[in-house]
Amino acid sequence: MDVTDTQAWVELIRRDPADFNARRAALPREQRTMLRGADLRGLDLRAVDVDALDLTGADLRGAKVHGAALVMSRLQGARVDDLDVDPEWLELLDQIRMLWSDIPAWNADRSRTAPPLLAGVDLSGANLGSADLRGTSFVGARLDGADLRQCRLSDTRMADASLRGTNFSGVRCSLLDLDGSDATGARFDSAEIRHLKLEGARVAGATFRRATLTGGNWRGLSGAGADFSEAKLTELLFHAAHLQGASFRAARLEGCSFIQADLTRAVFDAAQMIGCHMDEARTEGASFVGTTRA
Repeated sequence: MDVTDTQAWVELIRRDPADFNARRAALPREQRTMLRGADLRGLDLRAVDVDALDLTGADLRGAKVHGAALVMSRLQGARVDDLDVDPEWLELLDQIRMLWSDIPAWNADRSRTAPPLLAGVDLSGANLGSADLRGTSFVGARLDGADLRQCRLSDTRMADASLRGTNFSGVRCSLLDLDGSDATGARFDSAEIRHLKLEGARVAGATFRRATLTGGNWRGLSGAGADFSEAKLTELLFHAAHLQGASFRAARLEGCSFIQADLTRAVFDAAQMIGCHMDEARTEGASFVGTTRA
């Protein structure tokens, strides 16, 4: 079925939810856009796998739905008032709504409540403005392409999250947990982060140009082609990291450890390396032109 034929998919839900689920499962997540803008008012969706769907602009007023599945869908502009859903999900749905459309209300709510648990939510492409996300857990969430440049992120957990192309440029925070995340192509340019956790994360093609990063375990990082040009990197553990073709051109590295790292074809030209260790690292084809070491 054509994913652009929204009405046909809605009719399939009415007629055969199991068939809808099977067709949905066969599509990659980024192609599950068949219900964007759909009129789902009053439908019983409890037998429908609505998790990991793009429900942007959909009208779900009065629909019966499992909250645990709905909160894992992309809900930008969706109408979710008057839902028939277990009451314990209403607060989380309202928090998701605020992050999409009312950051001042989110910040006001945060000033009087504990940091929320937003595990598994889909905020891909969201502009989160100046949202106060301190202490918030986005474990396993989807924030691909989101704009976090002005957010407050200290003590924020995004472990195992999808952060492909996410923009962290200029962020200033401490203790940002991205362990196990997929931050391929993410941007951290000019960020100032104390204790950035990236153990086992994927940052291939990500940019950290002119960033100031102090302290963090980046063991097992996959960062082929990552760009750390002119960055200030202090006490970072790159043990067994995969940094083929990464650029550290004109960077200042102090107390960093690259033990057993793969630095094949990496570029350290004009870098300053103070108290750094490269025991058992692979450096075939790496360039150290003008590098100073102490």
